[in-house]
Amino acid sequence: MRSVYILSLPLLLSPLFLKAQSLRFYREDIELSLHSDTFYVNGLYYYRNMDTTAVKTTLYYPYAENTSLGKVGWIRASNLSAGNDSDAIPHSGQKGAWIRLQVAPRDTTILKVQYAQKILGNQAEYIIVTTKKWGRPLDMANYVLRTPDDRYSLDSLSYQPDTCFHPKNERVCVFTKEHFMPDRNIIVYFTRKEDR
Repeated sequence: MRSVYILSLPLLLSPLFLKAQSLRFYREDIELSLHSDTFYVNGLYYYRNMDTTAVKTTLYYPYAENTSLGKVGWIRASNLSAGNDSDAIPHSGQKGAWIRLQVAPRDTTILKVQYAQKILGNQAEYIIVTTKKWGRPLDMANYVLRTPDDRYSLDSLSYQPDTCFHPKNERVCVFTKEHFMPDRNIIVYFTRKEDR
């Protein structure tokens, strides 16, 4: 079987380059949470191979470089569609990670990425504007933000949530977007309750 091997460098991650490989990033389901001065990201990223040959590539996954955020303590990534939970990160640094992705011909795959980043200030940020580099909006994007009621007071968000509710001592805000091309990152502004 013939396979296509492509290395996607940040500067080469242009719409023209991605169209040539027929790989589409079409959906993400992201849970963001604040706990013990740490910002946790738990994401599912959906990719579709439109070609008749397999795609094997390495994607750059950047972390937010915000003065309110410190170092990323750990990151894990796995290809859920591969039938195993094997590590898909050949290299990780403090600005981002390189993540391997394989998609069979005319198939889809789900990449699971989780990481924890230290909170130094009163905001947390999740990068979504890089979606523009794929040259098309996401068909669907689902975001959930969880903050414990006893620790953080949510001041504002860069996107208006569809709904917020309070189950079991936490605040949960939900955002659902269709045909979504982000024009800004998700930024969570909060106050620690002990700071008041």
